[in-house]
Amino acid sequence: MDKRAQLLLANNHRENAVLMGTFKRFLEDQKGLKLLMLLRGKQDGQLKKVEFEILNRWKKEYKNRVLAHFYKLNQWAESNLQASGVTMVTFTTYQTGYSATQQFELLKANYRKLRDNMRKELGKFQYVWVTEPHKTGYAHIHMLAFCEISQAQQEKFKRLWSEKYSAGDYEHGLNFSDYISKENLRSVKNYLMKYVTKSLEDFADLGTRIYNAVAWNMSRRSNTESTGFRFYGMSRDLTTACKLDKSDEQKYQCLSMNLVRPERRVSFPNKYFNDRGYKVWFVMPSEKVNIYRTGDIERLQTAYKTLSFDLTV
Repeated sequence: MDKRAQLLLANNHRENAVLMGTFKRFLEDQKGLKLLMLLRGKQDGQLKKVEFEILNRWKKEYKNRVLAHFYKLNQWAESNLQASGVTMVTFTTYQTGYSATQQFELLKANYRKLRDNMRKELGKFQYVWVTEPHKTGYAHIHMLAFCEISQAQQEKFKRLWSEKYSAGDYEHGLNFSDYISKENLRSVKNYLMKYVTKSLEDFADLGTRIYNAVAWNMSRRSNTESTGFRFYGMSRDLTTACKLDKSDEQKYQCLSMNLVRPERRVSFPNKYFNDRGYKVWFVMPSEKVNIYRTGDIERLQTAYKTLSFDLTV
């Protein structure tokens, strides 16, 4: 680790230590946490008991869900990338003078500004992006833009990033790869999953622990100063194309709910909820073992079901 990175870690040691400690307690508290529900089908009136794990972004089910989306993306790329290829763009901000949380906000806000400007300049184009931690725990973004970006356009975007937005310097703030043809882009999925896996699994690395702790803290509902931090995203058309299949379309009314930990059970009465619909992700226990053993793509895509509950007072 270079001296600059060491200095950044030293200057933010106290804040990072607090966040990592709180994040560690969150992960420990989530272990073994399950939800038991008694449901009534709105169409057939049948009662149904379901038990599923409470998921978060640091459980293997989340990574499998991301992988299922990227399988869909790979299929889309095979069908739609004919004459066009891909330009890879890396977004990097200043780090010195910013805490990790401040840098995340700086990156998120200015990425959105430049992305919108790219849409105006390039016209409608499809894209997918993922975040990755630097060794200091600070984040940068990798975008796959399914279009060609000319040298003149690259220069314009670099000036916007460095001069108008003051997000990063001209030389290193934005990096554009050489244009990659469809033939040379062997697998979109593998490229993207490389960064997602690194971000979510390499907890032996200090930078990765800081990165995940900051992302978790920014996404807490109790944190009113932030709108959250996502690890990946897609353009609207790609989001639609990569939706996972739903194998259970019936809506249910929740009659009772129990939050179960290994050592105790807590019941939530219906008055705990308001009258909005909730969507809950879960994996059916009968399918989970087979999926992980077979690695079957189609079953992986359909294993995640969304139940829309009418949780009434």
